[in-house]
Amino acid sequence: MYPSDVIVINQQVGEEDFPCHRAVLAWNSYFRAMFAHTKDDTVQLEGVSVHVFDKLLNYLYTGKITVTTDDAQDILAAATMFQFDRVVTNCEEVFLQNLEAANCLKVLCIADVYSCVKLKQRAVSMALDVFQKVLNSEEMLELPADLFIEYISDKKLVVKSEDDAFKAALGWLNKDVDKRIAHLPKILDGLRLTQVKESLLSKLAEHAAVRDMEECQMKIRAARQQQHDSVGEDSCDDSSQLHLRELMSPDVLIVVGGWTVHESLR
Repeated sequence: MYPSDVIVINQQVGEEDFPCHRAVLAWNSYFRAMFAHTKDDTVQLEGVSVHVFDKLLNYLYTGKITVTTDDAQDILAAATMFQFDRVVTNCEEVFLQNLEAANCLKVLCIADVYSCVKLKQRAVSMALDVFQKVLNSEEMLELPADLFIEYISDKKLVVKSEDDAFKAALGWLNKDVDKRIAHLPKILDGLRLTQVKESLLSKLAEHAAVRDMEECQMKIRAARQQQHDSVGEDSCDDSSQLHLRELMSPDVLIVVGGWTVHESLR
């Protein structure tokens, strides 16, 4: 091996030097762009652990890397920053192979941060299917506003009743009400308020942070009014079953015998 001609100094925890070869580092677009603007024989790195950079450096020299469930997130972050596209793909595969109900919301957040499209799609799909299992989880409460709104509004969310989605939204709001209250109008737009129990709607209307939010109060009043207007209509609803929202419909189908059905027959 030829003598190194550049030193990479990692400043994450103390200083550790990595003797390297400029020509090898330049195979990576991040370092190639860096070397195009400097001839320095040292490179200062921040924001990546010694363990992770050692793995990425070994990848540059050997074309091989081992990604585990323990370091996949850290390697993904560094690989994204340093533009190691193949390593990013390897990290995605590790997450996909280990995706389950218990971690799908965490993986969703990771995929969103690092723009992993395929991983995000798979995580969203699982999260929609297992909503009843995760609705009371800490991961649900910690979802960023944009992801939570997309999630709770999705027509494919599998809910036992819309009350569960409503309670999840209320729980998320109360986790940090001062910072999250501004998102309530969009959340209400995503919920099927006419399918929520009136007692829950009243509880929200009386919430201290909501009392003076006229936009939200109007949405709640409209839903309650629609419920009142439909009083007297019979319904046939098996609440013991899980329903996809996209299969729910407010349409009423009158059938011989007096039954009315609220489920879409498509």
